[in-house]
Amino acid sequence: MRLPGLSVLAASLAACADTGAHLTLIAPDGPTNAETFQVVLATPDQVPDVHNQRVAPYDRSTINVHYFLQRTIAGADTDTIDSVDGFTVRIAPDASISENQFIPFVVMYDKDKHITGIGTYRAGEENLPAPILVMRDEIDKYKLHVEKTNEVADGDAELAPGDLRVVTCYHEDQTPFTSGVVWRTLDGDEYRLLFPNDGGLDATGRELDMDCDDHAVTAESSGPDCDDTRSDFHRDAPDVCDGKDTNCDYSQVIATTCDAGIDCQTPFAPMTADGVVLCNDEGDTRQQTSCSATATCACNNSTNGCHFCQMPIEKSLVAPTSGALHPCQPAVGTLQLPYCTPTSPCDIEVLTIRGGWKVKVSAPAANAFGSRAYDITGALAIKAERPEGPAYELTQQTNSPVADVDLALITANATIYMPLQIRLDEMIQNACPMAPTMKCY
Repeated sequence: MRLPGLSVLAASLAACADTGAHLTLIAPDGPTNAETFQVVLATPDQVPDVHNQRVAPYDRSTINVHYFLQRTIAGADTDTIDSVDGFTVRIAPDASISENQFIPFVVMYDKDKHITGIGTYRAGEENLPAPILVMRDEIDKYKLHVEKTNEVADGDAELAPGDLRVVTCYHEDQTPFTSGVVWRTLDGDEYRLLFPNDGGLDATGRELDMDCDDHAVTAESSGPDCDDTRSDFHRDAPDVCDGKDTNCDYSQVIATTCDAGIDCQTPFAPMTADGVVLCNDEGDTRQQTSCSATATCACNNSTNGCHFCQMPIEKSLVAPTSGALHPCQPAVGTLQLPYCTPTSPCDIEVLTIRGGWKVKVSAPAANAFGSRAYDITGALAIKAERPEGPAYELTQQTNSPVADVDLALITANATIYMPLQIRLDEMIQNACPMAPTMKCY
């Protein structure tokens, strides 16, 4: 048994005091080229499981991942190792640290400083990394099972079991630092070990933002960042038709701008030549080759099969004589789509919304409003509301457009652009009904 004396900052590996914890590495199939190692001690009480994280840039499938946050280290990556299997170290307690429980990760490096293996202590039915005790008045012994790892440098590659990727970030002065490692175990679980970002030893104060894109994930949601290992993926990232879905909206169809070549001078819109053309972001293929007029242009000229929904309104609740209008919301309307039939159902997807409104769609019977409605067989339910809530008021003429919506109608054979415009109802009501109904046509 080898008990090296190691230089330690917070918790130490020591050969003298018979207290703390013995860690024996079990590695019958472990790395044979490990030359140095480091013991990372993670906190046991901040280990969230984050759901729905992407597996690769060109793959929309997701997995649940386990995060671990470094609390301190024991030893440096210059500490040498002779043979992994049966190698034993002892962690001595440190009086400056009040905790006595840590989840240990022994990280092994080859001569080129690539991570060639990781060991951790596992316990319980789920076989997840578990905490060890580092006590001042006793010695506890633990066996850490070591897996050989393959460090993958390709940032676009999906990790296979046994693969590991180091995530590098940059300080404000553009100096790099290792933010963490992503490790896919041989069992297929994905562990993410988060290191400090301030030059210290303790990462427990960090947000779960491994790729340092200022979009942190939580145990409850991957919504802000569907892939926390690649900084070009997050909710506000620009999305182009390249198959990656970098903005995490899971939209299959993207509307890109094109030159429609249309004179769009109307009472409600300035002259514009911009149009939209659709592509399938899952395959980077154009589903619509022609450039169609935007919703503003198409609807205000009543061309290109534009649809309208009339929003019911009443006079201002605060000052009825001011001329301000109070939209009745959230309002729901039903739009008949004769080209979506029981024998040829459609999916309808909301691509973009201009005007500040929230517009969602659903199959009428489902009442499940979102950015996409599935299996539409004749009628589409549309819901519109303002993010400010039902007290929102505006100064505008009746029959004025308040929102332009780009919709995609998706069939088995084609994707069709379908512009929609939300307008204010020509008839002003005395009071908003309990369930405001839009007229869609």
